Amino acid sequence: MSNQTQVEKASCSDTLDVIDDLVRSGKYEVPLLPEAAAQVISICNDIDATPLQIANCIKRDPSMAAHLLKVSNSSMYGCGTEIVSLQQAIARLGINRIREIALIVSCKTRVFSVPRYENEVRESFKRSLGAAVFGQEISRVRRRNVEDGFLSGLLHDIGTPVLLQAISDYETENDIAFDRPTVLGKVNERRFDVAHGVITAWNLPDRLGQQISELGSSAIQDASQETQTLILASVLSENLFAETPLAAEEICQLEVTQLLNLYQEQIAEILRKEDDARELIGEAS
Repeated sequence: MSNQTQVEKASCSDTLDVIDDLVRSGKYEVPLLPEAAAQVISICNDIDATPLQIANCIKRDPSMAAHLLKVSNSSMYGCGTEIVSLQQAIARLGINRIREIALIVSCKTRVFSVPRYENEVRESFKRSLGAAVFGQEISRVRRRNVEDGFLSGLLHDIGTPVLLQAISDYETENDIAFDRPTVLGKVNERRFDVAHGVITAWNLPDRLGQQISELGSSAIQDASQETQTLILASVLSENLFAETPLAAEEICQLEVTQLLNLYQEQIAEILRKEDDARELIGEAS
């Protein structure tokens, strides 16, 4: 038996403990938002902020500015005519919409890039974008906060790439290779705790972190309605990529749908956003 095989077997037995320790001790690196995105989030809290101030912030990051204009012209955000300038985008879409797009661009270009786990990270990003679109639409149908519905969907799985990055770094630093299925199973279990930490570090509303934390700690029937909305949004996002997608009548039979008191015609209305979700995923990829 080779030394490499012995190392791999030894590391497999320690995988769960190592990941739990990374989460418990906070030994994972919270990715820094680009300066432009961080300032956009800060300006959103200033009632006196102007479109020109926001545009000047974004212009400092040409890559973000280009991506922002691209996403602004997707069917989800588009206003019928092409948006050609940052100030035009801000004036038409509003500050909170620009914050959403800035976070999408930041997650794609600065957060979701993890060596050795590229496929998992890419799929996480796609699921998150889908959950954002459906979270917003479910919230709209239920007359709830659509911005929170979008942001909680977008950020609910951000713990996955952050934790995978920490594990990848640990493997490199210690010259070991953990068992991949074990890693992915444990990351799936602890990702919501990490997401809460990222949201706090990014100075986003703590209520978003609380909703996401409930995903891993509460039974569906005991969760808040905001968290139940996020659960259904995640289900609908997964449904986008399913080989045999659930029909509206099947989705109506789900426990979470019934807890939210959504009827079949409302589910059909929400599902009409599937094309918007696919386009946003394509534009942001």
